Amino acid sequence: DWEQTIFVKITNTTTGTSGTLNLTSDYLVPKSIIVKYNTDNALNFDGIDDVVSIPDNDSLDLTSNYTIEAWIKPTSFSVFAGIVSKYHSAESKGYSLKLNGTDDYSGISFDGMSTSNEVLSLNNWYHVAGVNQNGTRKIYINGIEKAITGTPLVTAINTDSVKIGQDFSSSGERFFKGSIDEV
Repeated sequence: DWEQTIFVKITNTTTGTSGTLNLTSDYLVPKSIIVKYNTDNALNFDGIDDVVSIPDNDSLDLTSNYTIEAWIKPTSFSVFAGIVSKYHSAESKGYSLKLNGTDDYSGISFDGMSTSNEVLSLNNWYHVAGVNQNGTRKIYINGIEKAITGTPLVTAINTDSVKIGQDFSSSGERFFKGSIDEV
């Protein structure tokens, strides 16, 4: 019995999420296999413990003029589910972009400022951006500025890591469930 491994490269020009791959060769019995693939290259977070942690670096200490942005596709909403955060202790006062903390959690929060709920729905892709321009915060969803309320956080240099997929939580919660891409 002879076995052969075949590698297939899926490119971003591929459409769909599955298909049939037909294998033929002068030396092989023709075979068809079903393949499933992810063409968006996003990271998929389970909402339980998945997180990307980037060690502290001075270039990540953003305090006055910065934009934090990502493509997100939430599959569940939960309180303060982190998208991108450098705020992991009560004293650190770093920046954070996350789901909001009220009602159904279907809004966006950025550095203490939040949109209303229902600006997001499940299983849809959104480009979200939080902008800090000399202390003035703005939140954009799919390029449209959203009305926000709250008190902006005065961000500070800290030694926290940058986390993708989790926000600060003393009890180890606030994980994002869904996909995050192009942070």
